[in-house]
Amino acid sequence: LYRPPVRPRPFRRHPQARAQRRDQAAGDRRAGHDAGDDVRAADLHRAARAAQAARRARPGRGVLAVSALRSGDFSSPGDDNSPEDAEGRRAGPRRAGDGLEDEVTWQDVECGSYAADLVLWSQLAREAAGPVLELGAGCGRVALRLAAEGGEVTALDHSAALVAELERRAGARGLELETVVAGAGDFRLDRKFAAIIAPMQLLHLLGGAPGRARMLVRARAHLAPGGALAAALLAERPGPPAPGAPPPLPDVAERDGWVYSSLPLEVRPLAGALEVRRLRQVVAPSGELSEEVDAVRLDPLDPDRFEAEAAAVGLRARERLAVAATDDHVGSVVCVLEVA
Repeated sequence: LYRPPVRPRPFRRHPQARAQRRDQAAGDRRAGHDAGDDVRAADLHRAARAAQAARRARPGRGVLAVSALRSGDFSSPGDDNSPEDAEGRRAGPRRAGDGLEDEVTWQDVECGSYAADLVLWSQLAREAAGPVLELGAGCGRVALRLAAEGGEVTALDHSAALVAELERRAGARGLELETVVAGAGDFRLDRKFAAIIAPMQLLHLLGGAPGRARMLVRARAHLAPGGALAAALLAERPGPPAPGAPPPLPDVAERDGWVYSSLPLEVRPLAGALEVRRLRQVVAPSGELSEEVDAVRLDPLDPDRFEAEAAAVGLRARERLAVAATDDHVGSVVCVLEVA
């Protein structure tokens, strides 16, 4: 059964900033901890708050996304910010404690704040004037927005954990949408859609041309007459940082006394693709530090090549739309395709 190997994430500008120094620093941190220097959650959280303040005045750099998490997603059960369910009970978020295996929290930390593309997806959904299927929906960054705007939305993701969290958040906000646990290349639903969307870098994560071909075949089979597939690609290939550019800062969040930090290390060529490496660290309420390097492979792809692949399965290019770059993130090109 085909599964996309990694999560789509927004992509920051200016990668490879002082990666060697940070690798050495990571080793120093590990050595210091093993020697008995406890790392407390509060220490990392204070550093993160200072980093967030500094980030606002600095130019774009780094690898992935910077999070500004919604209080409704990271507040504790019973918090005044937690929405009520249909019976008036507080619908608190899922609790932390899975550390490096906490897929939902990492999705929020690394991807939750990216918003540069949301207006475009909303516009496409309104123009479609019918049901919308999102591929690689994750915890609902896009799907929840479209549902809140009154859209008829189906959110599809291969991760059961992320889909369960998406359902929880939709219920907490009183939103109606359908969810499906399936891969982007193997889904088979009993309905067709006016629009199918694939935000962020999903196209770069499908395992190359064979994986994209499977996705395109399934998408074409699920398009209603006059419907469109809209998929985002990176608008530029990340390059080395500008001379003197500051190193990227970590994405950090605190939840139920657990602190999560994701530090971009580097982007490097790998067998014709790009490998994005991050140092993920988790500090438990007890002060125990866990860490690992997370690596993601991005397949090279440009709009001309993708549109040629689409034509081979009976989809023709209709238009290309742009998601502008921000100070922190590279831009995207959204290819809009329709049945030939």
